[in-house]
Amino acid sequence: MIFILIGLAAVIGFFVASAILWGLSKLFKISNATYKKSMLVYSLTALSSAVITGIFTLVDLGVFSQVLAVIITFFVFNYLFKKYYQTSWKKALGVYITNIIREADFLVALPR
Repeated sequence: MIFILIGLAAVIGFFVASAILWGLSKLFKISNATYKKSMLVYSLTALSSAVITGIFTLVDLGVFSQVLAVIITFFVFNYLFKKYYQTSWKKALGVYITNIIREADFLVALPR
């Protein structure tokens, strides 16, 4: 039963995170922003982030691993953003940083 709830929470979290990315795209006035594109960009970025973080965890460079993983994930995000939205790297960086701050704020607000 607990696994079903965890799976359901993960699916709902995916749709909410995609909606937030779509909203941030609208906020940064990115043309052709659609929810479908946001879902695609979010899922591919999350997948690549998991792989990159896993690789750097195995290498174990300490805090530098996490920083490097965030930077490399931005390059993946930037590539996907440019591919699907035809936007500049500055707007992609703005959306990426805003999204990271939003995620960090959410994690801090979780009850312990």
